[in-house]
Amino acid sequence: MSTEHATAESGAPIATPASTPYAPPTGQVLGVVAAHIEPVTRFDARDLTETAPEEAYGLPVELTVDQYVSFSERIGSGPARLPAGVDKVGSQQAFRQELAERLDTAQSEAPRALQAWANGNAGSYRRLMPGTAAFLRSPGSVGYEHTCHQCHGACHVTCPSCSGVGHTNCHACFGAGKINCYSCHGSKQQTCSSCGGRGSWTEQVSQQTWSSSSNSYVTTYQTVYRNCSACSSSGRTTCYHCGYDGKINCSGCFGKGHIDCGRCSTTGRIDCASCLASGIEHVRGTIVAEVVHDETLSIVTPDETLRKLVDAKVPREDMPQLGELLDVLHTVQGHAVETRHRLRLDARRASLRARDDDFVLYGFGPEARVFSFDNIAGHLLTDDLEALEARVATSSAWRRHKGSDLLDTTADFLRSELNMLIAERVADAKAGPEDAAAAVETHFKGLVDQTYVARATTALRTALARLYGSELTEPAAYLCGLTALAAGALYGTGWPAPGVWQPVLWSVGGAALAWLALEWATRRRIAKRFEAGFGQRVLDQLKANGSVKRWRIGLAVAAPMAALLAIQGTGMLPFVRSHHALQQARADAQMLLAQWPMQFEPDLRLRTYPAEAVLEEQAQAGQTQAQLILAWQKLLGAGGATKDVAGAARLLEQAAPQARESSLWQAAKAVQLLNQEALPDDIRAAAQDLDRAADKGLVEARYWQARILLAEQSPLRDPRQGLRVLAQAADKGHAHAALMLGNKLAKGEDTRRDVRAARRYLQQAAGKGLTEANEALQKL
Repeated sequence: MSTEHATAESGAPIATPASTPYAPPTGQVLGVVAAHIEPVTRFDARDLTETAPEEAYGLPVELTVDQYVSFSERIGSGPARLPAGVDKVGSQQAFRQELAERLDTAQSEAPRALQAWANGNAGSYRRLMPGTAAFLRSPGSVGYEHTCHQCHGACHVTCPSCSGVGHTNCHACFGAGKINCYSCHGSKQQTCSSCGGRGSWTEQVSQQTWSSSSNSYVTTYQTVYRNCSACSSSGRTTCYHCGYDGKINCSGCFGKGHIDCGRCSTTGRIDCASCLASGIEHVRGTIVAEVVHDETLSIVTPDETLRKLVDAKVPREDMPQLGELLDVLHTVQGHAVETRHRLRLDARRASLRARDDDFVLYGFGPEARVFSFDNIAGHLLTDDLEALEARVATSSAWRRHKGSDLLDTTADFLRSELNMLIAERVADAKAGPEDAAAAVETHFKGLVDQTYVARATTALRTALARLYGSELTEPAAYLCGLTALAAGALYGTGWPAPGVWQPVLWSVGGAALAWLALEWATRRRIAKRFEAGFGQRVLDQLKANGSVKRWRIGLAVAAPMAALLAIQGTGMLPFVRSHHALQQARADAQMLLAQWPMQFEPDLRLRTYPAEAVLEEQAQAGQTQAQLILAWQKLLGAGGATKDVAGAARLLEQAAPQARESSLWQAAKAVQLLNQEALPDDIRAAAQDLDRAADKGLVEARYWQARILLAEQSPLRDPRQGLRVLAQAADKGHAHAALMLGNKLAKGEDTRRDVRAARRYLQQAAGKGLTEANEALQKL
């Protein structure tokens, strides 16, 4: 065994001192064999011995090459006139006769030309005639012209698209030029837009009658049906889109009923493709010669193994270099040439022993080239292969073992370049044992046989798959567990945000980074078990056979599933549920707090307010917007809160430095003054604040302005102006303004009684959900 390739149990290279001086091989064939096995295995010439002296002798060989020339007619046709260089005849009969004469001429001249070729190549080894017999005199081409059978000499044919008429029927209108009107669908009438096709419309009519029992007027309502004057109660009106015809011009053919043919440009005729619009076609023919080759090898030797080896393995083109070319004899018979080559091959026979197995190998030529090594490397590597097969049979695909495990055994096996080549072929998922055997045969020419390659392929395919998996299974399981714990902890604490996907993304992202680091460490650990250069090749094979990709896909599926299962289990814990409910309430409140100023409801009593506890918390933290919203909630008693004017005043004082110019603060300050005992000067100041807030677009301020102007004891009482301002607030959607205005119109307070207008404003207020408006409507 080679000193520098000996290995310890751990798989790392070690050095052992030589016990005896190294002696070079004595036989020439032995030296060639040693030179082939040393670079590709962990063995060298020390592992080979000669059991008998090497024999050298000349091997008589005769190679016979038979070549036969056959002649045939090749006839073809084409458009237009004959090409230049083609002999023209007048008819088909003359063409056939001329072609037959040229065939006879070529066949009669062939023996003389073949003899001239043989004389010119006398003494040449394995000289073959060109496949088309180009050395023969070409008889040239002959042909004739005839009228085109397609267009009969007219150069044009009828257009197949339009059948010669220059246009095709329109498929939209089927040649009529008209289609049904899109509006009336051909009926000449369409649904009346005034009554919707009903022929009438309804109207609610009120009537007041005096009731002696209640000593008041009673209003009754009656539904009255009115005939539609637009359609004369028919529900249908005349269609103006089609001019009362029910039909409109077809947009596909513009009312013509047909479409111009684009292929022939409306002419009805196109150029003839058979003759290229020339009216003429031609037929031409020529005589072609083809050469058929056949070889026969005759070997004179009693050694059947040697005869089969020379016939199957020794390249025939190299035989003169492997011995001596003695004679070349050409024999011409008719259209055939027989060439006999007599050679002598210099052969050497060596009897060798490798690890208790005997081999007989043959070398040829001055360099003793060996064309078949009779699986000698396979015999030397059998122990390594059996060790790998035994380790694969006992190893686990999921658990890494300590000591001399699958990684060590695989590393020992792949230290031989020959086994590494098989492994690189196995790494290709589409390659099979036959592909690996063909690659080994191409590179190493019989150093191992197909049986060894098949066994090595099966063992390596399993070993490479288990090698990566056994190194990563336990770390992958721990990583999935840590991912689940991280996801559950993040979900339970609600960090970085409440919900499922944030914990999943953060935990899976961390797992992905950890997996990349784990992969790097695993690949580095595997590469260290191999010699320089071999480690990277093994890693490339792991990537090529799909092991890396499969594990990445598996983790990409397992980690999110583990995270989701952990989140589902964590979510069932009572304290997590309560914590999430509180977080969700806070999140909803924060959203409402941010969206409150942008709500479209002008009546602040009817707006949706955040939870009072969250508002209190934000207000105490000094958030101005929360202070303003909470102040309005306390002033109006909105959102289920208790009315607290004093508390609202404290909040407004806190928000004053930041919100004094805000319309919400100005209006709230004024409303706070109006909700307590206020002096006339205070009422005038509040009116000014409300006026400024109303000018900034706050409808709530208009409503409170109107209340000041309509109040009985107000120093600014002005019923006419108050009703006008109240109507402005009601017309902009303020529900309580509409309720107040509807009640005043219904009772005739500060204005003339107007039941119809009162009903409209009360219905507007009722539509916003005010029950007082529904009660007032019932009393109208």
